[in-house]
Amino acid sequence: MLACLRSPGDRRRNRSELNEDPAKLRDFWCGSGHNAGMRKRRAIQKTFGWGGVAVAAVAVWMWSAHAAAQGRVTIETPALTAEFQDGVVVGLTNAAGRALAAFEEPVDAFPCLHRVDADLPIGGAQALEMDDLPESKTWIFSDFPDLPGTSLSTDVTADGDELVIRQDAQCPQKDLWGTEWSISGIPLEHGIIVPGHSGVRLTASTPGRQFTYEYPMSWEAQLVIVEGDGEGFYVWARDPEMQFKRLVVERNRTHWRLRFISMAYAPFSENAAIASPEWRVGVYTGDWREPARRYREWMVAAYSPTRVEDQQPAWIQDIRCLVIATLDLDVLEELGRHLEPGQTILYVPTWRAQGYDRDYPDYDQVYDGLEPFITRAHTLGFKVMLHVNYFGVDPLNPLYEQFEPYHIRSPWGAHEKEWWLWTRAEPEIKFAYINPAHKAWRDLFVERMVRLCTDYAVD
Repeated sequence: MLACLRSPGDRRRNRSELNEDPAKLRDFWCGSGHNAGMRKRRAIQKTFGWGGVAVAAVAVWMWSAHAAAQGRVTIETPALTAEFQDGVVVGLTNAAGRALAAFEEPVDAFPCLHRVDADLPIGGAQALEMDDLPESKTWIFSDFPDLPGTSLSTDVTADGDELVIRQDAQCPQKDLWGTEWSISGIPLEHGIIVPGHSGVRLTASTPGRQFTYEYPMSWEAQLVIVEGDGEGFYVWARDPEMQFKRLVVERNRTHWRLRFISMAYAPFSENAAIASPEWRVGVYTGDWREPARRYREWMVAAYSPTRVEDQQPAWIQDIRCLVIATLDLDVLEELGRHLEPGQTILYVPTWRAQGYDRDYPDYDQVYDGLEPFITRAHTLGFKVMLHVNYFGVDPLNPLYEQFEPYHIRSPWGAHEKEWWLWTRAEPEIKFAYINPAHKAWRDLFVERMVRLCTDYAVD
């Protein structure tokens, strides 16, 4: 059934006014006769531009903070039952009947669209249409103030044991950079496992109230796991195109909230539409390894990555310890007496004559002590790794002029260049982030790494 909230001929009658007066609502949408039918057709024609296309059934589904309970709908899979309010997951129960999320408060203030100059909340849309079928639900938000033609659709479908959530947005005024949906009411006793920053587990005692992860930088795998006592749920993106995304984890005094933002490609100033990837929600029993395994299996099939064991030397399987080391030979001898060298990598940050993180991408000038250090380390049985930077170019290095057009810029504001800057050093350390997608840069960096490893027998 398709439900339209607002007629263009009656824009003064907002959703709150109609909610507060059931008689007005019934007369406005469900009255009999020619006028009522024309009102419905005009509303549909204005919203969709269908020009008089007949609709099989029109039904009212009211949506506001004044009558939030009326707007809640349920969709089920064999494994879970989810309750939605305006495209927000406000309830999640597994097949055993145990609640994994429950939220009773209004969602009008939750963001649903992101523009460069403002976030648009769900409650900012003055019109909502809903397509309500047993195995799918679609919400279409429109009529945002001062943004004619701007709309967002959130589509939820049952697919096997999982739910699939997709979003599409249009904004003729452009500056559109993200769409958002969320899950609220997750109990604080549940842990939130994020494959971000090399892997974190957030609990009720973790310092901070908001945690943001950007895919694919600080959020390395597009998956988040909610871990309960022997059960939980997970959200992942089946996205072989690896679209930019943002995960925001929020915690207040009573619950967790997970926010999922699909991001457009910059520059945003010219962007007028976004189609999200396929977000998927599922439940599991056991521990977090179960959904992690499922995601890994999909990832291997989708991306065909080279397996770590095939990519690394055989000795990497024996490593159990990494030591951040200097070129001090006396310290090296002590390490040999206290560690098992065959299971240890020595990571050396400072070995270049220019100093740490300076004059990239010059890797030819080294300290005199580097070669004897590596020779002795190998004699003792250690492996040696040197610090390098695969995207760094010092602006004072002659090669910066060549690669400056590929200097990564911020997608925000005036699109300023992105730098690594360390002001505590004298002089300060500064280098540019060069886009590793640029082939000429990759070729140069690989050639210099091959020469470095060959000349000094770096492991």
